[in-house]
Amino acid sequence: MLDLEDVRAVLDAVVEMPGIDGDRVGVHGVSYGGYLAALLWSATPLIKAAVVERAIVGWDFHRTGSDLGIQVTDGYWKGGPGPGRRPDPLTVPLDNDSPVLVLAAERDLRCPPAEARLLFARLVEEGVPAEFAVLARCGHGVGAAPPTVRQARAAALLDWWQSHLPVTSSTP
Repeated sequence: MLDLEDVRAVLDAVVEMPGIDGDRVGVHGVSYGGYLAALLWSATPLIKAAVVERAIVGWDFHRTGSDLGIQVTDGYWKGGPGPGRRPDPLTVPLDNDSPVLVLAAERDLRCPPAEARLLFARLVEEGVPAEFAVLARCGHGVGAAPPTVRQARAAALLDWWQSHLPVTSSTP
């Protein structure tokens, strides 16, 4: 899949740059970026922690459970059954066991919380350290959520990254 190959190429180039600590690589993606983050994490042991937020994680669920419906999911996203189907974070092999935070939004019709729960359940079943959280009172666009929700999201993300890839005085 071209998108994932592009992201991997960028990651490979970045970790070779001076001053980059290749042992402290994390990934965070939202929506389709969350889909790519889940795939990148699952195939790249270099990733030491991940956040998959409001993401497409299962094509079979997404094509019938999302407000995009079958036409968009199968047509534009190539998520329908058959040749050329995009990889599915719920079914790809997991070559990583680093921690994952799965974030969903309570009123998200694009990437519903039930879809995120499927990924969380798979991670737990596979023995991956995972956490699951739902952002209250917001839909797919968290920017429209009440300020307290946006603040809580930011605090949760800062806590997550500080717990799993902490910034220290020796961090470049």
